[in-house]
Amino acid sequence: MLSQKKIALCAVLDWGLGHATRSIPIIRKLIDRNTEVHIAGAGQALKLLSYEFPQAPIHELPPYDIQYARKLLLPKMALQLPKILNTIHKEYLFTQKIVRKVKPDFILSDSRYGVRSDLSFSVMISHQWYIPLVSHPASTLVQQGHRALIRKFDQLWIPDFPKPYDLTGIMTQDLEDIDHRFVGVLSRFGTPKESSALTKNTLAVLSGPEPLRTDLENILIDLLSKNPHPAIIIRGIISGDPETIVQQSDQLTVINYLTSSRLSHYIRRADLLITRSGYSSI
Repeated sequence: MLSQKKIALCAVLDWGLGHATRSIPIIRKLIDRNTEVHIAGAGQALKLLSYEFPQAPIHELPPYDIQYARKLLLPKMALQLPKILNTIHKEYLFTQKIVRKVKPDFILSDSRYGVRSDLSFSVMISHQWYIPLVSHPASTLVQQGHRALIRKFDQLWIPDFPKPYDLTGIMTQDLEDIDHRFVGVLSRFGTPKESSALTKNTLAVLSGPEPLRTDLENILIDLLSKNPHPAIIIRGIISGDPETIVQQSDQLTVINYLTSSRLSHYIRRADLLITRSGYSSI
């Protein structure tokens, strides 16, 4: 008698594209193991995964829509805390509806604190058990609240290697009182299937929250237009078909986004790579 097919609900945070891209190898592995994968999220992150996995059922969650400030970042983030907590509550309610309908065997949530259920084994994927903050009277309260949200999950998966080979440093200290697993570095690129000859091209790969993503794009367009070698900017804007060129000149080509295999090809051919790297990009 064949065993019943497992069902997984995979949710990603819409804060840049890193949470979505590092979920790609996990989703691939689940599909390879004959698991029915449902994908949940919002905004650009959800669009990216829908292009990567067109056969997977999609569930929209409330967007976090977090805005970075050009200056005074911490006060700006503090002002958004009520909105963040409200979104966590909303996504929890959304998740309960999805669970009743889909009945997943397990849930994998990349940094979405409300995507969990008592009816499914729920895993939080995060590289931050400890949030490195500047010394502030409220920092202890933030740490305690953050850890309390993670403890609501059955397990914490850390996209890193155990110490002393870790990249996360102090962000994964004091793990003794949480059930956790180190799952290694997660890359959507996999093993290259062909070699790529190096070119003189400069490649810029953008992502991250606004308005900083757009600010960097504008700076790079100005600089790379004057570059003596050809340059390509991948904007990290999930719109239209992959590899659609939105701007082109002799010196500069601007593309909204690429699928994983094509982006890997471009990266391996580039002579110089420019990116404002978050943890997942590194």
